[in-house]
This record gives sequence, C-alpha cells and structure tokens, in this order.
Amino acid sequence: MGPSLVHDDAVTMRRSRPGRSAATAVLGLWFLVAGSNSSATPPPSAPAAAPAPAAAAVLGQPKTVSTPEGSSATVTLKKVSYVALPNDGLQELAVIDLSLTGTSAVPFHYSESNVVFSYATAASAYTDPDNTNVYGSSPTEDYAPYVPPNPLRVGSVARGKTVEGLVILRMSLKAPYALALIDGATTRLAVWGLTSD
Repeated sequence: MGPSLVHDDAVTMRRSRPGRSAATAVLGLWFLVAGSNSSATPPPSAPAAAPAPAAAAVLGQPKTVSTPEGSSATVTLKKVSYVALPNDGLQELAVIDLSLTGTSAVPFHYSESNVVFSYATAASAYTDPDNTNVYGSSPTEDYAPYVPPNPLRVGSVARGKTVEGLVILRMSLKAPYALALIDGATTRLAVWGLTSD
C-alpha cells in the first residue's frame, strides 16, 4: 500500500471513529511520514546527453581534418544563414559558408556533395537513432542572392592555399541537425551540432 493510501486510511479512520485520540492520529501521521521517507525513490534523472564525436567542430573555429589518402586541411564553418522559402511553412534554406585551407603536401579534395546533414535530437546534437538518413546539398538552388563567396563546387586545395564557398541545404524549420563534412560515403571529418531557425 503506497503512502497516499495510508494517509487516506488514517484520515478516514479519524473521521469514522471519533473516539480515537489525537495522539493516535499523530502516531498514524508519523508512520505515514516515516514510511514515505523510507520508500521514497529519487525522481528520474534526465537522459544524459550523448558524447560529442571525435570529429565535433565549433562554429567559427578552425578544425583540422585528414583523409586516409594522406591529405589534410583546416576547415572553418564561418556562418550559417537561414532563408525562408516562399509559400512553404515547413522548410527553409540553410546557406553554409565554409573555408578550407590545405595543410598537407597531398592536395585536399573537396566537393559540395561532401557537405551533408542529418537530423539530430535534443539528447544528442549529432545523431537521431530514429532517422539515420543523410541529406545532401541542393546544387540547383539559386546562389545569386548569397554570393560572394561563390558556390563551393568541386576542386582541391594545396598546402597554404584557401578556398571559400557556399553550400545550400534544404531542411525542416526549427530542427536540430548535424552538419558534416564527409570523406566518401561514411567518414565524418568534421561535424557541427546546430539548430535551424
């Protein structure tokens, strides 16, 4: 029998048996308090946030990345701008402004198709176990309103050289997501935990 039921019974007994003494009622209340303290369970704690992956990066701060082929670069997510789509209350455009500086003798190859995102959760800024889909850039979007810099298409950057460019992604409104620079199909070189406007 839980504490609330014990309390209800004590109150009922006191009301239905007027001959009971006040001391007995107080004793019943003492057992109620003592019992509730001994059987009390702590409130459930909030789920712990998932740890950030090794590739985690911070908006505006350089992140060194390297590929299995031996090329490396410093990548900086300089800015993300969100642009409303006319007559669309569910999606918007995320205009990604990236810079890449080569740091290895082997040129670092890049492509707009290597800038992707996946939806995340409040518990983890980098993954959503129920939605593992990865979404790519929208190369047919009109970049004219957002240049300079130019779109980040395909190319390579040598040591000491820097390339800067835009990538446009189409995504849901007010959604946490993980923006990633990937190498090939699966390796995330850099990942930023963000939330769309």
